[in-house]
Amino acid sequence: MRAILLWTTLLFSVREHHGVQAGLKETCTHGDFCVTLDDGVITAESGLCVEIPCSFKTPQSFTPQHMLWFRCEQWHERCDSSSDPIYSSDNSSAIRKGFEGRVSLLESDVSQRNCSIIINDLSPSDSGWYQLRLTSKDNAYTYKKKQEISVRGLSQKPILDVPQLKEGQLTALTCTAPGLCSGSEPTISWKWEGKGKSPHLVGGNITAQKSVSLGAVRRQYSSTLIFSASSEHHSSSITCTVVFTHGGSTEEKQTLEVQYLKSVTITGQTLVRQGETLSLHCAADSSPPVLVQWTKGKTSEALARSTGEAALMIPAVTKEHSGPYRCTAEQGSKQVMEEVHVKVKYVRRPIILGNTDVKKGRALNLTCASESYPESVITMKKEERREKTISFQATNTNTLSVLIPNVTTEDSGRYICEARYEMETLTTSVNVTVTWFAGILNGSRCERDSAALTCVCGSQGHPLPSISWLLLTDHSDSHIQTNVSGDEIWSSFSVKDGHSVKTVVCVVTHEDGETKEELPVLNHDSLFKFLTVEVLVAFLVGVFLSGIIFFVLQLICCRNTKKMQKHMEIPLTNGADRQTPKAETAVGERGPQEPEPGLKDVDYSTINFFHMKGKSPHKAPETMETEYSEIKRQEAAEESVKKSEEVMNRVLEMQQADQEMALYSNIREISLGTK
Repeated sequence: MRAILLWTTLLFSVREHHGVQAGLKETCTHGDFCVTLDDGVITAESGLCVEIPCSFKTPQSFTPQHMLWFRCEQWHERCDSSSDPIYSSDNSSAIRKGFEGRVSLLESDVSQRNCSIIINDLSPSDSGWYQLRLTSKDNAYTYKKKQEISVRGLSQKPILDVPQLKEGQLTALTCTAPGLCSGSEPTISWKWEGKGKSPHLVGGNITAQKSVSLGAVRRQYSSTLIFSASSEHHSSSITCTVVFTHGGSTEEKQTLEVQYLKSVTITGQTLVRQGETLSLHCAADSSPPVLVQWTKGKTSEALARSTGEAALMIPAVTKEHSGPYRCTAEQGSKQVMEEVHVKVKYVRRPIILGNTDVKKGRALNLTCASESYPESVITMKKEERREKTISFQATNTNTLSVLIPNVTTEDSGRYICEARYEMETLTTSVNVTVTWFAGILNGSRCERDSAALTCVCGSQGHPLPSISWLLLTDHSDSHIQTNVSGDEIWSSFSVKDGHSVKTVVCVVTHEDGETKEELPVLNHDSLFKFLTVEVLVAFLVGVFLSGIIFFVLQLICCRNTKKMQKHMEIPLTNGADRQTPKAETAVGERGPQEPEPGLKDVDYSTINFFHMKGKSPHKAPETMETEYSEIKRQEAAEESVKKSEEVMNRVLEMQQADQEMALYSNIREISLGTK
């Protein structure tokens, strides 16, 4: 009974939704091997699905365990011999490429003998013949009868559901994809085209696509577009497009009709003088006529209302009646609005905006504003103590800003703003205070006289800063005194027994921050009361280094002087100084004597003429110097003495410069240490 109901449901759904069939026919071969298939060609459309209704019978000796479906061409007697199956209830079998996940069995229980399958995501290449094969534990059987499938182009259209549209209401349009297949989900998109505009995709208001299961093999896909209808959508067209996974697309287009409220128009005089009557008129362009009302600003209280158009009348207006007025028309949840600004001629006392407490060095920014119409002429000035004022540029835009980028204490004072409106002048003023902080002043120090220690610390600022003392040790005999003069404050700290005090820190606190400084301690009973230990050490090191430099320069000078004197001693040679050679050549055969290395031209002036050819040897005189050699020696001696004097002068100048530099460095360190 279950099989009959399932078969009836399958047959009914196949004929209605999944292709055109001629009729079922049972074919038997080899005795009791029978299969029931459609007797004709099952046609389907690309992108959709197709169902192959099937049932089988087998002999009692053959118990089927698995079912396999194959696809092939008509001339193949057995499809299983040419390719892999497109479906197998045995997961161990390989599936033909392109059919993975697309084929499913309507009844998974083989004992029910229902071999019907559904093929999803069809394409033209799926056209062909399909054949059933059964396998048992020890045997297999392929039915000779094949089912022909023909896949053609997609012709079915989406179903587009458009309800009655009203402007201002949320409207839901539903697009349902053709076919009732359980395969891949198609893509559904929306496109809107207005009058004189190019089509464009609609986004943002599309709800997620959904699918509804209508049975084991039937599934419906749809998309919903939610938007607020307006006059812009009237007479426009909406298109729903469905694109399937394996190719093929279809669309449906409809024209929209919308009830709308288009706009409102305001007429009347918006500039009135105080005490006159304000008269405004508003009309709505709508179909059918709608309710029109007047409101002021953002309030919801209606000043006037009527159907189609409304008039607003306000007698004896005052400056409080200035502002925006709105005309509103409604149709259902749709609302349109037009706004005008009514201006009443009036003036109010000016006000000064800005920070009147400014830190020194920062910017002072004051703005004077006067609320009036038409604009007032604004002037700002600063009062001085000597009966004079500093005026700033006037303006007629109801505001005037004064910017002083780097304020000083002189910028403190009273600033006055004036607003001149027709025959009336209104004024207001503020007091500006410049705050500043100078930190710890020079002259803050500590002095130790015998055992007593006295420290003073000063600061300046506005408001007046405060001074406190920070010691490393606590002293109960300390005394603190504070003196104030204008914006300057001095604090003195004294302790009778100050030997143990090594460090004293002055702490100055101001609203702009806090600063600390360790004060130097000066000893009156010391010979170098203004010198710190570091300065004395630096001075002694400078003196020591100056002495070493002077000694080295003296040593270099002495050595250079000795070398110059040595070069001044010119070696002289004569016949008596030279040794007589052991064997002399004959007169006239004696060669010239080679000069000794290192001797210069002055050496060659001492020549022994008694050894020359043609002369008889006589005892050489003790001195053979000529006038030329004497002159050369004198010149060399004078030049050597001159160079020695220049060297000594340079050495003395360098020593004097080094001593002056060392003395200047020591004095500078001493002066810096006393500050």
